[in-house]
Amino acid sequence: MDNIDDFPKHKLVETELKQCQDHLEELVQERTRELNEMNRKLQSEIEAKQQAQAVLERYQILAENTRDIILFLTSQGKIVEANKAALYAYGYSREELMNMDIFQLREGQEALLAAGQLRRADAEGILFETRHRRKDGSLFPVQISSRGTVIQGERLIFSVIRDISDRKGMEERLRRAAMFDHLTNLPNRYYIEEYLNTKIADGMVSRQGALLFVDLDNFKVVNDCYGHGEGDRTLIHIVECLKQNLKPDDFLARIGGDEFAVFVPEADLETAQNMAKRLLTALEQKDFYPEESSFPVKITASIGLTLVDGAIKLEHLFSYAAAALHSAKEHGKNRLVMILNREDKKRVAQNSEILSLITDALNEGKFRVDLQPVCKAGAGIMHYEALVRMLGRQAEIISPATFIPIAEKYGLMAAVDRWVIIQVCEILKKQKELAIFVNLSGVSLGDDTLLEWIETTIKQGDVDPRRLGFEITESTAVKDLTKVERWISRLKLWGCRFALDDFGVGFSSFSYLQRLPIDFLKIDGSFIRNLDSNSTQRALVQAMNAVAHALGKETIAEFVENEAIWDILRRLQVDYGQGYFLGRPMPPQHYTGGPAFGLDGEK
Repeated sequence: MDNIDDFPKHKLVETELKQCQDHLEELVQERTRELNEMNRKLQSEIEAKQQAQAVLERYQILAENTRDIILFLTSQGKIVEANKAALYAYGYSREELMNMDIFQLREGQEALLAAGQLRRADAEGILFETRHRRKDGSLFPVQISSRGTVIQGERLIFSVIRDISDRKGMEERLRRAAMFDHLTNLPNRYYIEEYLNTKIADGMVSRQGALLFVDLDNFKVVNDCYGHGEGDRTLIHIVECLKQNLKPDDFLARIGGDEFAVFVPEADLETAQNMAKRLLTALEQKDFYPEESSFPVKITASIGLTLVDGAIKLEHLFSYAAAALHSAKEHGKNRLVMILNREDKKRVAQNSEILSLITDALNEGKFRVDLQPVCKAGAGIMHYEALVRMLGRQAEIISPATFIPIAEKYGLMAAVDRWVIIQVCEILKKQKELAIFVNLSGVSLGDDTLLEWIETTIKQGDVDPRRLGFEITESTAVKDLTKVERWISRLKLWGCRFALDDFGVGFSSFSYLQRLPIDFLKIDGSFIRNLDSNSTQRALVQAMNAVAHALGKETIAEFVENEAIWDILRRLQVDYGQGYFLGRPMPPQHYTGGPAFGLDGEK
């Protein structure tokens, strides 16, 4: 009975034990899960630390093997860490460098900037260039990239510093190539322009100075006779000669093949003149001996001089010196010419303005062609002469007498001639009944591309060559007979005609006329202007007319200004006349009638 009564208690104990066992198992499982999670986290932390250590080792390897300097600094600039490149670059031991601050690596005034740069680096990062000082005191250029960072709770400045000596050296070499002449090692034109611009802008030439342009006379002969190598060697000797006669403060530059500029600071007129004359004498008296030659080469120079002050613009200074040099060349070379007074400078300024107008006219088509008739008594207009006019900035007409000498002086006449020829060809395409003569300058006669263009235009059939003629001045023809003869011969094969302009001015012999297959001789207007009141001129015109006819040429008298002169010319049997009495220069559309002669030249 008792055993039966104890059964429920026994079951109760078993149940409680089972519950305890289950609870313990749950606790064990939960603890196991916690331990597993802790193990997993610990393993992750170990792996993360291993990865961080690997990254740190890689960065240490990079830091220790890079050529760039790496420094860690406090916000006050104290160096707390440095790589091997830093020790090598600065020449300090690690212990020495760890006891220094960044200010000790900077020079003079640059050190004063370092504090502000540290603040900027910490706040936003900074990239700049400066110079650092080595232990031996030498300086080298660096580029610095710095920014703030936190390492183990400490705020530091991380700086990567690159030695840019090679880059700066390359920049200097490029600068020298851009600003120095490679042959003579002298400053070039760009350099002296920058130099003088800076001086003028800084007010450093407010006191008087002088600018000289020095051009070697006929130096081309040295290159032609002895070769360009010998020419280069001679130039180097000439530079030494010039340097020996200049003061240390004088600025010598090579601004062209055989042209130099000298700036003499704080020089009055007398000082500048004496120095220029000294240069002329030194070159004239020195013998330059080419290699393998026992005969010396004599070198002379022409010099243009103008005075400098801070009130004059650089472009004006160069214009004055260039104009003075050109004048020295024109007046016989081996001499000094100065542009000093207001009138000289005004003339140069006017020439510069005209030169600018010519350039604009060529680029923008601001030239105009007028036609002036050439007439025969009783037969009317025979042909026309094309006369170029230039339009100014306000569309005013600028006389050829004003701009043609400037175009010739500065090498633009060939471009003007080409423009006129193109326009005349366009006129002849539209007005096929006209015959027009075009003036050719000496430089155009040396332009083979222009000759070929004319021939191509004729070949294409756009222009009847029998209605296209050319005028060449007597002075141009005499100067280079061979060149002129070649032009005339080639174009006459196509049927073009030629007239010799300004005939009788400065001639000493008519023998050259036998070589030139020209059609017309234009008797210069200086012989015609007073023909009705000067018997000597009538005799000269009669003689020239007789010579021309004897050589099979027809004559044209220029400057026929009144009926009396025209009557005299007809009595003298001059073939044609041209002048205001017979017809003023007018636009092409004004002359719609054709010439009186046929295409074979007969009436």
